[in-house]
Amino acid sequence: MARPKILLVGHAATDIGLGHLSRLLTLTKKLKESKTVHIELLIFGDPINRKDFKDLETHLLPFSKSFSNSIKYFINKLRPKVIVFDLHPDKLPKNLEALLRWLKKKEVVSIGIDSLLDYCEFLDLLWIPSFYVKKNRKSQYKDKIKYGWDTFLLQKNLDNQEWKDGKNILVLTGGSDSTNLGDTLPLKIDSTIDEGHEVNWVQGPFSKTPILPRKPKSRWFVHKDLEQLDELIIKSNYVLTVFGVSFFEVLQYGIPTVVYSPYGKKDDIELKALKKEEVAVVSQDADKAILDLIELMKDKAKAKRFSKRAVEKLSTNGSIKFAQEINSFIKT
Repeated sequence: MARPKILLVGHAATDIGLGHLSRLLTLTKKLKESKTVHIELLIFGDPINRKDFKDLETHLLPFSKSFSNSIKYFINKLRPKVIVFDLHPDKLPKNLEALLRWLKKKEVVSIGIDSLLDYCEFLDLLWIPSFYVKKNRKSQYKDKIKYGWDTFLLQKNLDNQEWKDGKNILVLTGGSDSTNLGDTLPLKIDSTIDEGHEVNWVQGPFSKTPILPRKPKSRWFVHKDLEQLDELIIKSNYVLTVFGVSFFEVLQYGIPTVVYSPYGKKDDIELKALKKEEVAVVSQDADKAILDLIELMKDKAKAKRFSKRAVEKLSTNGSIKFAQEINSFIKT
């Protein structure tokens, strides 16, 4: 008997990074563990090579391809039981409602991740990997919406270790560094922090090489195109990161972290709510983030408290829960 098919659809590009793709790959890993379903990925965006793809049936299409026509083609070809969308809010196709109506007529279970709140009427489930959703966005379709600290779709390949103080700093700027932090942030960090630190900078696959100080006070290491951050995370004592998927990957390991958003006011509401959770230091910009990092490294008690609270909040694996929800649709 043929295994039920699931089509996962996402975005990955220079201007939007790899967050959506990362979540789908994490979900794929959990879905495959049951060995009862056949999974294929359809990714719209820029070309990307990842080892994760070698055991997956993956289709890569540029944004210039018609989203709706491409989806219909793969639905008719594969005849999946379930389709899961993880789309960037700035890249949503204009005819998405019509497409979702078409999928409903085809009796395909349609599931959205994060950005499809306005399309709940046409979805069977909306999974929001976030601890926070605006109260006024909880519509009459609230029974279809799942969110909370137990919904994050995070890669985790190593066990937690007890946090220890030290001078190893990890800096994360996202898969694309769309705001070009690599041009200025290394120089700012090196000139501000004390001598003798080790700074590990992760250069995403869509990012430029960072400009490092010519005569650094700290030891700098650039890690390019890492598909898994786990080993770098657990050997770090502190992290400075932009707000995004990688931030929560760090939190689950309990590494004291300073986070901020370089994307204007886009994340203001969520960051305000995050500050109240006391799992990380929330800064207003890059300059303040460096100063906050220095203060956090001086306050061991606060760092330890944030570490413990972050681990507690992310103790449940959201990808396992999500995979179970998807499988429940397949069994009905």
